[in-house]
Amino acid sequence: MQESSPAMTRLCGTALGLFFSGRNAILSRLPIQDSNGDTKHEADDEWDHPCVKGGGVSILRVPVKGAGQFLVPVANCHLCHWPYEAFINNERLPTGPNGDAMHAVEAERKYTLPALTKLLSELKAVEAGCASEGRVLGSLLCGDFNSVSHLDYFDHMGTDLQWPCTLACEAAGLEDTYAAANPSDV
Repeated sequence: MQESSPAMTRLCGTALGLFFSGRNAILSRLPIQDSNGDTKHEADDEWDHPCVKGGGVSILRVPVKGAGQFLVPVANCHLCHWPYEAFINNERLPTGPNGDAMHAVEAERKYTLPALTKLLSELKAVEAGCASEGRVLGSLLCGDFNSVSHLDYFDHMGTDLQWPCTLACEAAGLEDTYAAANPSDV
């Protein structure tokens, strides 16, 4: 879920008969454990987004018939909307050949990337912990990145734009599943 309070996540999860993590706004048919060990998910009801306060990784426990249990670390993020919104709307950015785009890339590196880097680091640490506990099926990073993908902006006015957030995800070994499933859209 995006832009959901822990109380709303709990309400939806309970109404739908699903497991939930209010801390990370995740609903699942599979049992969830937060990376801090919480299985009750009694997160504070105030707006407590993982990218702001940390702790954005949950662990899904996936039973596989005849193979036992697999673990899937899942992180959920909702990154800062600026500079993405300003770049898309051509507002508040220097103009000129790629001036707006280059400024947006640098602003993303300065304002948006630190929160994502922290979350990716926690995701990697939780994945390593899961690997020592059992079999890891892979990791998922979901959310609203409020970021342009470097896969979408190659040869933009003669320049390949290196958007830091999607490059950081790629460097962390994550794959853009939408781009993989829809290569003609990229």
